[in-house]
Amino acid sequence: MNRRNFLQTVGTAVPAAAATAWMTRTNSEVQVRKDKDVVERILDTRKIRYNYIANGPLLEIEPNTRKLSGVFYDLTQRLGEMANLEIQWNSETTFANYTEDLHLGKCDVIACGIWPSANRAKAANFSMPAFYSGVGIYVRRNDHRFDDDVQKLNDSQFRITTLDGEMSQSIQESDFPKASVVGLPNNSDISMLAENVATGKADATFMEKALAFHYMKKNPGSLRNLVEAKPIRVFENTWAFNYGSERLKTILDSALKEMIYSGYVDHTLVKYNQQDGFYRVHAPIG
Repeated sequence: MNRRNFLQTVGTAVPAAAATAWMTRTNSEVQVRKDKDVVERILDTRKIRYNYIANGPLLEIEPNTRKLSGVFYDLTQRLGEMANLEIQWNSETTFANYTEDLHLGKCDVIACGIWPSANRAKAANFSMPAFYSGVGIYVRRNDHRFDDDVQKLNDSQFRITTLDGEMSQSIQESDFPKASVVGLPNNSDISMLAENVATGKADATFMEKALAFHYMKKNPGSLRNLVEAKPIRVFENTWAFNYGSERLKTILDSALKEMIYSGYVDHTLVKYNQQDGFYRVHAPIG
């Protein structure tokens, strides 16, 4: 390479390298500002905004007063007390729409006990678990067609009822793709999964043990679980929030650790008669 070509190459490379370094620095600064915007606003206002999903005993909405209650309601309120933050309960959302609420800035966190999955993790981040849920396969009490082999359900002659955007749909698509589907819109109460099976509109569904127990307590003799001894899935119950703020995750995780280690989570499960519906996160000692 002659001197002239060498100088031309250097002259081109230096601006390009500088531009690359500037873009890298700028992207890093944008990320820092994004993190700062979320957490600094929370700390400046002393308020953290929650949207929520009706999810049985984890978060219930009284139809007439719209008053909230349930395990994750109490845990969220407790977080506010511990962190000296006011919890603002913005509005109800759905399993299909909560990530959009986060991305549009309608709230900071989602309450109800979201189950992380690889697909959901593409759109949202999650706190550590407060406790674990086991998912059962529920059929009518007097239906014994699948007792010896649940894979019999993977046939178009059998109907599985699912909720759009919820884990029941994911399990059906993954494990029982040949079954016929009785779908419910994403704004349906999750108890309609049990109702569809109990009334004969479907042959089976997949539900969290605690939610099914909640339904069966009100409707004794209606359903039974085909996989009582070994759940078809085990999931973490978490708060969901946007990527981009490690400090927000630290606040949420630290609060949950305190609540788990102090026994507050166990106390709350007992308060709502859910002590047998979930698997615990154990403290590292004792």
